[in-house]
Amino acid sequence: MAKITGNIRAINTQAALAKLQVSPRTIPAVVGSSLVYPEDVFVTPDLLGEFQVDLMAGDYEFRVGRAAVLVSVPDDSNTYSIEQRIISVISPNTPLNGGAQPNATANVTGVVRTDDTVAVPIAVTGIFWKLSYAAVRAISNATNNKLAFVSGDEVFDWEPASLAVDNGTDSSHVLKPTATDPANPGRWIKRLEHAIVTNLAGLKALASRKSLKRAILHTPEPGVGKEYYFIFGDATAVDANDPYSCIAPDDNGGRFFFLN
Repeated sequence: MAKITGNIRAINTQAALAKLQVSPRTIPAVVGSSLVYPEDVFVTPDLLGEFQVDLMAGDYEFRVGRAAVLVSVPDDSNTYSIEQRIISVISPNTPLNGGAQPNATANVTGVVRTDDTVAVPIAVTGIFWKLSYAAVRAISNATNNKLAFVSGDEVFDWEPASLAVDNGTDSSHVLKPTATDPANPGRWIKRLEHAIVTNLAGLKALASRKSLKRAILHTPEPGVGKEYYFIFGDATAVDANDPYSCIAPDDNGGRFFFLN
């Protein structure tokens, strides 16, 4: 810290015992390991009106009564007379520089999250925003695929082991990467909570998905139809091929269990 010295006089040249108010205008927020508390300080002169004050580097307003001047304090430990350090304008703030640096590579794109261990931002890949089903199908079959959003309101989960059939239309609940052989696993499966089908073949054609809570098999019959309710579970129970029992979907990724 530098020391600023001076003298306070009344207009009749006599020593004035009025307190000197020193107000910070631009000072660093951090000095070494210390946070700077930017409050005014008051300095009482001696009987001859002499004062001295130690200050951190920065710009300050020195005020006595209605009189005020701007004083710039350098970053050293020297002693200065106040008239040596009077300035006409306040200098701009120096940017605060810290030592922490993000470790995300500049050319990596994705959702940024905070790493649980070191608490620095990293990029999470495998999450896509697309405008069409065709654009999702064009995504390469990759091990880090996670989610695909279509037009912002449809969500597809990546199922790396799925062999579900993509019917090739924009109403499909299954999207197969176009660069993938049909026999190779890996499909985008649309998140659904409920599905309605009209026969066992339609139930079996539903892709296995964890988001599916209930499937309804509605069989039209003259006068009145019947409805069979199923829940989906991760299991390998034997497919009885009977709507009153357990049904395995074609991709064999789970089972539909009869409810009523």
